[in-house]
Amino acid sequence: MKDNYQVDDLLVSIPAMGGIETPLIVQAMNAERNEFRVAHGYRRKFALDKLAESGITYKDVPVLIVGKDWDDRRELFAHLIHNKGVRLNLYEQGKAYTKLIELKVSRKTIARWDNVTEAHVGNVVNLFENATPKVVEAINQDKIAATEVMAILRDCAYDGMAAEHFIIKAIEAAK
Repeated sequence: MKDNYQVDDLLVSIPAMGGIETPLIVQAMNAERNEFRVAHGYRRKFALDKLAESGITYKDVPVLIVGKDWDDRRELFAHLIHNKGVRLNLYEQGKAYTKLIELKVSRKTIARWDNVTEAHVGNVVNLFENATPKVVEAINQDKIAATEVMAILRDCAYDGMAAEHFIIKAIEAAK
């Protein structure tokens, strides 16, 4: 498991709550040989491992076991709906929605599954597909809101470079 998960928030909240509420989703790879893999909940699992290394353990950890038929669409959707408290940001939503669309899930179905509008799905997909790396970095550093970027992209006919130009100027002017 990689060691660069950002779990500082979980290292505080898990002990404060006395454990985790949202189940880890694990896939049975070979149940007879007791082989499983974490299909969703990597950050929580990593945080629990870090807490165990420091002597803090939990007897009851909620786990949902899924079968071999678990697929990319189900995993992505689980990622969207099981991130309680750590909702994906709009750029990450766009990335997940784009992957679901590539897996032949319609925007209408995605909207229904995630309890959002089809327009929202389209907007965040456009954000993911058109925002330049500099703009994504600015969003991640809270220099500009993703909703503002979506509006600027729309005004620039989804030309990511043109939008970047306006966004960088706006950030510089705000300093």
